[in-house]
Parts: sequence; C-alpha cells; structure tokens
Amino acid sequence: MDKKKLPFVIQLLDDEEEEVRNELFSQLGLYDGNLEEDLAEYSNLISNSKLELIEPLLKKSRMDWLRQNWKKWIEIENEYIKLESAINFINIFQLGLINNKLSFQKQLDEFGNEFRELHPSGNEFDLAFFLFNKKGLTGNTDDYFNPINSNASLTIENKNGLPITLCIIYMLVGYRLGMEIKGCNFPGHFISQVEFENKKYFIDCFNGGKTLTTKDLEELLQDSFLELGSVLEKETTTNSIVRRVIRNLINAYKIKRDEVNYNFFSELLLLTPII
Repeated sequence: MDKKKLPFVIQLLDDEEEEVRNELFSQLGLYDGNLEEDLAEYSNLISNSKLELIEPLLKKSRMDWLRQNWKKWIEIENEYIKLESAINFINIFQLGLINNKLSFQKQLDEFGNEFRELHPSGNEFDLAFFLFNKKGLTGNTDDYFNPINSNASLTIENKNGLPITLCIIYMLVGYRLGMEIKGCNFPGHFISQVEFENKKYFIDCFNGGKTLTTKDLEELLQDSFLELGSVLEKETTTNSIVRRVIRNLINAYKIKRDEVNYNFFSELLLLTPII
C-alpha cells in the first residue's frame, strides 16, 4: 500500500463486499507513512461516511504525527511564537488533517487586523473589550469539561472555551499588535496580566475581560493554601502554560472515560519540559 493507490482505496472503502472492506482496512493499517497527512491531499474524495469508517486508523496516525512533531516548538526562542506553535499542534490533533478548514494563524491575524483598523492607538484594555465583548469570546460554563474547550481554533469558532484558552488567544493577538500580555498561572482559574503605565493589572478573560482587583484575586485563592504574593511573583513560562493545557485535556478525557486520549496526553505531558 503506497500513496499512489490511496485514491482507488478511497473509492472502495464502502464497497458492498465485507471481504473487500476488511482487506482494505488491513492494508491501510500497514500503511508506510503518515496515513492522515497523505489522505488529506485527497480530501475531496472522502465523504463523511467514509471518514467515519476509517476514523480508528486516523486516530493512530494522528497520534504518531503529534509524537513526531511535538518537540519542534520546544526550541523556539520567541515565547509567543513558541506558544502558538505548541497550541496549534494540539488544535490540529483534535481537528484532524482531513477537511480541517480552520487556520489558527489566520484566525489570530484577522482579529489583529480588525482591531488595528478599529483602534489604531488601542491598548491592552481595549483589546480585552474587543475580544471578550465585541467579538463575544467567553467562558464555557455549560460544558466546562469538554475537551474541545482546550482547542483555541474551536474556541474562536464557537466563541467559548476555558480560561487558559481564552488567555492564550488574548496573548497571541496582543503579540501581533506589539503588546506584551502575559499569563498568570492562578490555581483553578488562569488569568492574564498586563503592564500599563508602570502598573500591573490582571484580566479575567473567562468573564468578559474584566480587570481584577487584589480583593478579587484573594477571593479566587480562598480555597488554596497559597499566598497571593507567591502566585503573582512566580513567572508563568510558555512550558508551564502548555503543561497546564495538557493537564486540562487529561482531566477532560478522564471525565469522558476516553482511555485512549487520556493515556496519550499523559504520555505527551512527560515529553513536555517543566521549565
């Protein structure tokens, strides 16, 4: 089985003869190369019903693809490009390589360009209002533990996601506009931090991009043994953000009782540097 034969295999995937279908699946299981990447070139030939038939094979192919590519983002020096690269790998893994019409880079670029046109001299607070009010990105309170809430492309498409996913979008759009927006690894509720006129402010992207006061932060910490000062002073690195996204996915797949993805992201966490 090689790439040249794939168009013919696709045509026969739903053949009436069970023997033919079984033989094709057997051959695809032995495919030499990345099956989903190569099939993506023939996506116009693959109907949704055929895609459903080969989904188990594609899952394995997708995991192999992410294992092979995962470490590429780790050596990137620019922290924002590094973060975008890691998150995009997760986006693609969840969305698949076939019939995926979403481009994370394009989505972020469009936000940046639209904001620049509307607010040529806009600051970080203007951007928060733009994203979390005007564009309607908000926290998903109805289905909080759904794994797709960790997918930044789908969060933009569906307009809701987890606190950390919304913060990542805020950070990466801000980077395109020359803003230095950072993450704050707050226990249980990831938030963003910005510096404006030599003062530090904290933005709650999950709740409309509102600015948090010290009292708000203390309330968020009320069930934790941590001191507010120790949380705010600790640097939130790209690696720590990516690790938190992965831990969220591990928890989400555990709740869904999806053992395959639970084990896979547990493995991915071990491949992700702490510092």
